[in-house]
Amino acid sequence: MSKILILNQTTTASPYTIVDYLTKHTWTLNSHPDVKVIHYYGGYDINHNPIDKFPVVPRGEIQLIDNNILVCGTNDVLGDYFDPRGEKMIMAIEYCLKHFEFDFLFRMSNTSYIHIPTLHRVLSESPTEKIHDGSRNLYNSEIPFIAGYNSYMSRDVAEVLIQNKDMYLESRYPEDLALGYVIFYKLKYASFDERPGRITAAWAFEEGFKAENYINVSDVFNYKFRPHTLEKYIQFHEYVSSLKYKNIIL
Repeated sequence: MSKILILNQTTTASPYTIVDYLTKHTWTLNSHPDVKVIHYYGGYDINHNPIDKFPVVPRGEIQLIDNNILVCGTNDVLGDYFDPRGEKMIMAIEYCLKHFEFDFLFRMSNTSYIHIPTLHRVLSESPTEKIHDGSRNLYNSEIPFIAGYNSYMSRDVAEVLIQNKDMYLESRYPEDLALGYVIFYKLKYASFDERPGRITAAWAFEEGFKAENYINVSDVFNYKFRPHTLEKYIQFHEYVSSLKYKNIIL
């Protein structure tokens, strides 16, 4: 059985404060012995001031607090002239490689509900080397990449990424595209998980969405939502938490 580290890119900035709270008080409470969730933030606000809810972390450093929160010594959100998401991700992955055992790293954004048992099953059935997959995209008809809200990689891919972090950070591409540029396009190191018939993510909570049509169907484990659908997100959690079917383990 694979060990999985979920790396949740989150933020203290509005309007995501309530989303951040819900993440920590809904699906992440569904513990699994082989799945660990880490939430990572930047330690500085859009004006480059330390965020007061965290200990001050020097620029370029990183600190683990409360066992599952990483505070990176960089900005937390996008500004007019900077995008810290790639640096945050590299710092978080590098820390996790040094301090945690895992077979797969699953990277997400906090506007998702993750069904942990399905995630664990899907990745436990996957090849364990040279795999990078999730929600697939293609940039400019030549650079494949995986969307940052639904992205998983085997541990060796994470290691290769960190070994080549200078290439990543120096690329002109944003966070998830830069990862595809390094791993797929430049190094040609990893490939997709080509098992047929798999759908790992669904845009949920939109008009007409019904939770019962998705839970435990195929390989869907990531239910992505938009902030304006928070009420449906809460209803979805209540529905999932009430399931007692024989093949659902929460």
